[in-house]
Amino acid sequence: MCLRFAILPHLVLVGVCLSAHGALPLQDPWEESYANLDATGLHVLGCWKFDELPLADASGHGAQLALNRANLVPDGRFGGGLRCGADTRLAVAKPHYSPQGAFSAEMWVKLSGNSPLQQTACLLDKQGTHMEDFCWNLLPANERGLRQMVVRLGFGSYVKEFVSEPLALPVDVWRHLSFTYDAAGRVVFYADSQCVGEAFVERCGAVQPGGQPLCFGSTLGGAAAFTGVIDEVRLCSGVRGFAAFALEINSTSHVWERMERPWPMKITCTNLRTQPLSGANMTFITDGMEQTFIFPDLAPGAANVNEFGPDTSLKLGTYTLEVVMGKGSNRVSRMLEYQIVGRRSQMLPVVMDGAAESDLPQLQPLACTYWAGISSDDAPYLGTANKSRPLVVRPKLEAGLLSGLRSVAALDYAPLMLSRGFRKVGRDGNEYSPPEINAAHPEAANLMGACGNMFTLYYRYSNAWTGVLLGSSARVGTQPGFSTPEADAYRKFSGQEIPADVQGDAVDWQKLPGFPKDRMIPDEHPILKYYRWFWSEGNGWKAVNEAWYRSYERRKQDRAETWVMHHPSVRQPSKAGAFSAVMNIGDQSMDSRDPLMAGLCMDQQFAMRAAHGHEMGVFGMLPLSWERGQVAPLGAESTAESILQQDRVSPMQRISMAPAILKENLWMMLARPVKGLVLSDWFALRAGRSP
Repeated sequence: MCLRFAILPHLVLVGVCLSAHGALPLQDPWEESYANLDATGLHVLGCWKFDELPLADASGHGAQLALNRANLVPDGRFGGGLRCGADTRLAVAKPHYSPQGAFSAEMWVKLSGNSPLQQTACLLDKQGTHMEDFCWNLLPANERGLRQMVVRLGFGSYVKEFVSEPLALPVDVWRHLSFTYDAAGRVVFYADSQCVGEAFVERCGAVQPGGQPLCFGSTLGGAAAFTGVIDEVRLCSGVRGFAAFALEINSTSHVWERMERPWPMKITCTNLRTQPLSGANMTFITDGMEQTFIFPDLAPGAANVNEFGPDTSLKLGTYTLEVVMGKGSNRVSRMLEYQIVGRRSQMLPVVMDGAAESDLPQLQPLACTYWAGISSDDAPYLGTANKSRPLVVRPKLEAGLLSGLRSVAALDYAPLMLSRGFRKVGRDGNEYSPPEINAAHPEAANLMGACGNMFTLYYRYSNAWTGVLLGSSARVGTQPGFSTPEADAYRKFSGQEIPADVQGDAVDWQKLPGFPKDRMIPDEHPILKYYRWFWSEGNGWKAVNEAWYRSYERRKQDRAETWVMHHPSVRQPSKAGAFSAVMNIGDQSMDSRDPLMAGLCMDQQFAMRAAHGHEMGVFGMLPLSWERGQVAPLGAESTAESILQQDRVSPMQRISMAPAILKENLWMMLARPVKGLVLSDWFALRAGRSP
């Protein structure tokens, strides 16, 4: 197989230096025997070197060792070492130290040939049978001979375990093992410079200090002994640095369609060594093929960003990108798995709204090509969204892509606008009940423009996202507003006040004094003039929708294939409606019991498009349920009494539409040149489950 790489090694040189107090501390010189402040600094709680004074604490804190059948040997990693076995134990005499807050522990280990691989081996124990301090063990080897580190932390009333990834510990080979705990629930494990796992447990703080001594190479009870030699044991406060480099692979997606143009992965390498990096190589490995390039020089703490473009012309399947930096004990690697799936042919968008990720396997057999994978909760200003929200949503969108469906965002900004105080008021100055959105508020268009801008910025790099169902507002029964800005806007437009006959509800022509019997009125009739203005621009929705759409157009960059559908739209307006810059519109019939009404609704949409005079797509919106009160009222003759909600107590308010009616509604839409279909009320197709 021939693999093609797209590598841009030069892109950005980030001129930031991450100090030892930052998120990525610089590397401690663990490859050499600790000396000077690395052994005696304020951060060192204890350091045991087994050399000139083999039982002394080199940190100067006086934690003298007391041998108990352990052997001091001359062939340690740096001079002397400590040989441990099944019948040996080494405890630290008082004074002893418990970590206060964040801490790190490390040591050099060399397994002996007679090490029992199927037994747990203890490296450090200050916990015993208590729920305090910590205990650091090696778990038994798996079927591949790999072992895992496990750290038990005691918090006074409970103990939590943190486990590393499997790692190789060859016999008679020195390895530097370490872990750090940040006093906030996160433990990171290292083998030499390589991070071998990270574990996080919520609601964990600093460990509870205890009064037990620190035991080397065995538990305090004498069981689970480590068989081999250890050296350079050090316990420090704070999170120390052991990695030579920090490698991070960031990708906007892990799933691409074949022949798709992917956004490149960004590989960030930070030099954590205390010396400048020069002449190093970085290697990309995919499916056994390697490509190496010379890495630019980096000062301590500086970072460099490179790019890797996956070759989506390869055959369908799963691939792994491995990035390797450094050699020997300073070798650091990171891997990222990605998939190439079949490319979908161009087809009519059929969107299922309301389905969950667990429902994805059922959607494609129903001829669905899209699903609403992004909800209002995932959008900025609407839910819990922040800059990392797309990373949280990404697995869900990729699951849809693996199921053969692209994702759309179903967004409803009505709650946001009402919460910001954009509410209509009547003639009496009081808000309507139920409240109505005042899209004519002076700040409404700015808010929607900001919403469109932020949403597109968040998701434009997500290849699985293709469209937006933008719920503008329900227009049926929309009432005029009488706030001061609205009155001023109409006065500026017409030079007149809002006619007194215009109230919150519709104007009854029969109650208008002097209204012509033939109902023919001049174009300048004050009420007609007002409503023409209201339905074209006075209600504010034209400016609001255009503000969102123009922000989206400005920010989408290369996402030319994406689309936006505004719904619901105005039915039978006096003018063409308040849509002039939007791409697609959609609506559904008010009466879902009559298929002819569905066809009439679609015809009205096409008439609106023709009135605008520019190309605009029309989506058909097909509900899969209807109001029970309209078709099968509870208690009515010949209706099912057993249609209950999941709690089996209260009756269902909406029930599945009759298949015959659903079929006719569908054909009424497909008989017209629609751009797509939106199916709502997915719960109606899920047997035995309520919404």
